[in-house]
Amino acid sequence: MKNITLITGGTLLLVNLIIGLLITAYPMFNLCFTSIVIAITTLLLYALSKVNLKDGFIIGLSSLFSLLGLVELILGAVSGDSLQNNGCVIAAVILIALQVLTLVICNVVSKNV
Repeated sequence: MKNITLITGGTLLLVNLIIGLLITAYPMFNLCFTSIVIAITTLLLYALSKVNLKDGFIIGLSSLFSLLGLVELILGAVSGDSLQNNGCVIAAVILIALQVLTLVICNVVSKNV
Protein backbone atom coordinates (compact mmCIF):
# COMPACT_ATOMS: atom_id res chain seq x y z
CA MET A 1 0.00 0.00 0.00
CA LYS A 2 2.88 2.34 0.77
CA ASN A 3 4.38 1.99 -2.70
CA ILE A 4 0.99 2.43 -4.36
CA THR A 5 0.55 5.73 -2.51
CA LEU A 6 3.92 7.02 -3.68
CA ILE A 7 3.43 5.81 -7.26
CA THR A 8 -0.06 7.33 -7.47
CA GLY A 9 1.12 10.63 -5.97
CA GLY A 10 4.10 10.77 -8.31
CA THR A 11 1.91 10.03 -11.31
CA LEU A 12 -0.62 12.71 -10.33
CA LEU A 13 2.22 15.18 -9.82
CA LEU A 14 3.69 14.38 -13.23
CA VAL A 15 0.28 14.70 -14.94
CA ASN A 16 -0.30 18.02 -13.15
CA LEU A 17 3.07 19.34 -14.31
CA ILE A 18 2.54 18.24 -17.92
CA ILE A 19 -0.97 19.68 -18.14
CA GLY A 20 0.14 22.87 -16.38
CA LEU A 21 2.97 23.38 -18.86
CA LEU A 22 0.80 22.61 -21.89
CA ILE A 23 -2.06 24.96 -21.01
CA THR A 24 -0.85 28.53 -21.39
CA ALA A 25 -3.85 29.98 -19.55
CA TYR A 26 -2.78 28.12 -16.38
CA PRO A 27 -0.51 30.47 -14.38
CA MET A 28 2.80 29.22 -13.03
CA PHE A 29 1.76 30.16 -9.48
CA ASN A 30 -1.25 27.86 -9.68
CA LEU A 31 0.88 25.09 -11.15
CA CYS A 32 3.33 25.33 -8.25
CA PHE A 33 0.49 25.60 -5.73
CA THR A 34 -1.29 22.47 -6.99
CA SER A 35 2.00 20.57 -7.27
CA ILE A 36 2.82 21.36 -3.64
CA VAL A 37 -0.67 20.29 -2.58
CA ILE A 38 -0.31 16.96 -4.40
CA ALA A 39 3.12 16.38 -2.83
CA ILE A 40 1.93 17.22 0.70
CA THR A 41 -1.20 15.07 0.38
CA THR A 42 0.92 12.16 -0.88
CA LEU A 43 3.35 12.58 2.01
CA LEU A 44 0.50 12.71 4.53
CA LEU A 45 -1.01 9.52 3.11
CA TYR A 46 2.41 7.87 3.16
CA ALA A 47 2.98 8.99 6.77
CA LEU A 48 -0.43 7.57 7.61
CA SER A 49 0.64 4.18 6.32
CA LYS A 50 3.94 4.32 8.26
CA VAL A 51 2.40 5.20 11.63
CA ASN A 52 0.98 2.32 13.67
CA LEU A 53 -2.71 3.14 13.94
CA LYS A 54 -5.84 1.07 14.38
CA ASP A 55 -7.57 0.09 11.13
CA GLY A 56 -10.53 2.39 11.78
CA PHE A 57 -8.23 5.38 12.04
CA ILE A 58 -6.38 4.44 8.86
CA ILE A 59 -9.54 4.05 6.77
CA GLY A 60 -11.15 7.22 8.10
CA LEU A 61 -8.04 9.38 7.90
CA SER A 62 -7.07 8.20 4.42
CA SER A 63 -10.55 9.14 3.19
CA LEU A 64 -10.41 12.48 4.98
CA PHE A 65 -6.91 13.32 3.74
CA SER A 66 -7.83 12.39 0.16
CA LEU A 67 -11.00 14.51 0.27
CA LEU A 68 -9.22 17.49 1.79
CA GLY A 69 -6.42 17.08 -0.76
CA LEU A 70 -9.02 17.35 -3.51
CA VAL A 71 -10.45 20.50 -1.87
CA GLU A 72 -6.94 21.98 -1.63
CA LEU A 73 -6.30 21.08 -5.27
CA ILE A 74 -9.45 22.94 -6.31
CA LEU A 75 -8.41 25.90 -4.16
CA GLY A 76 -5.05 25.89 -5.91
CA ALA A 77 -6.64 25.80 -9.35
CA VAL A 78 -8.96 28.76 -8.71
CA SER A 79 -6.47 30.76 -6.63
CA GLY A 80 -5.23 34.17 -7.66
CA ASP A 81 -1.75 34.71 -9.05
CA SER A 82 -0.32 36.29 -5.90
CA LEU A 83 0.79 34.79 -2.60
CA GLN A 84 -0.10 37.87 -0.58
CA ASN A 85 -3.71 38.45 0.53
CA ASN A 86 -4.74 35.15 -1.03
CA GLY A 87 -7.63 33.48 0.79
CA CYS A 88 -7.16 30.21 -1.07
CA VAL A 89 -3.57 29.88 0.12
CA ILE A 90 -4.60 30.68 3.69
CA ALA A 91 -7.41 28.10 3.54
CA ALA A 92 -5.06 25.45 2.13
CA VAL A 93 -2.45 26.11 4.83
CA ILE A 94 -5.12 25.83 7.53
CA LEU A 95 -6.42 22.56 6.04
CA ILE A 96 -2.91 21.10 5.89
CA ALA A 97 -2.24 22.13 9.50
CA LEU A 98 -5.51 20.49 10.56
CA GLN A 99 -4.54 17.29 8.76
CA VAL A 100 -1.16 17.16 10.49
CA LEU A 101 -2.75 17.85 13.88
CA THR A 102 -5.38 15.18 13.24
CA LEU A 103 -2.68 12.64 12.38
CA VAL A 104 -0.72 13.45 15.55
CA ILE A 105 -3.83 13.33 17.77
CA CYS A 106 -5.01 10.05 16.25
CA ASN A 107 -1.54 8.57 16.73
CA VAL A 108 -1.63 9.43 20.43
CA VAL A 109 -5.21 8.24 20.88
CA SER A 110 -4.58 5.01 18.97
CA LYS A 111 -1.68 4.13 21.28
CA ASN A 112 -3.84 4.67 24.35
CA VAL A 113 -6.88 2.70 23.10
